[in-house]
Amino acid sequence: MIFLASRSASTISYNQASKYLADALATLRAKSATALALITFIENAPAVQIGIVAAQEPGAFGPFNMEWAFTGPCIIWSPTKKFKCKAADISGYRPNGSAVWAKKFDTVYPPEITLIHELGHAKQYIEDTSIFASKTVDGLVTEGSKSIDDIEADNLKRHENPVCKEMGLYQRVKYSDFDGFVDV
Repeated sequence: MIFLASRSASTISYNQASKYLADALATLRAKSATALALITFIENAPAVQIGIVAAQEPGAFGPFNMEWAFTGPCIIWSPTKKFKCKAADISGYRPNGSAVWAKKFDTVYPPEITLIHELGHAKQYIEDTSIFASKTVDGLVTEGSKSIDDIEADNLKRHENPVCKEMGLYQRVKYSDFDGFVDV
């Protein structure tokens, strides 16, 4: 289940956050079969609740977040920031998992892509909580059964990049191709 959480530290009102989230989820569902399947998977996950806080913060997922007072899995998402990266037209993947591509381009993704990236981590968490243990990806690195690099590469390959491709966007070749956030 996905739910919008209200936190007093957020500068985005609950009503505005609710509209941002509903609009982002509707856009993702309408423009990407992969996003629709991912969102449906999370919404139908038995006994797992993924809290989302809309805030002026870079995206993050974690099994908990003490800064935002979450004791369970949560996403921090900025509906008012786009993120910049180097991206390419990925034509496939090699047996070792590396992407096949020709040239990278400066790309700016809408906030929906940050959300789907974090929802991808939520799906990974639902599939196997041990890979995260006590770490927050896209932020603090602590212990878990898989490395941050492996978690991020899997998330790009299975979640973020297919959604980007279906939405007509270039795809990140690797997680470190991130160049920062810009205000919408």
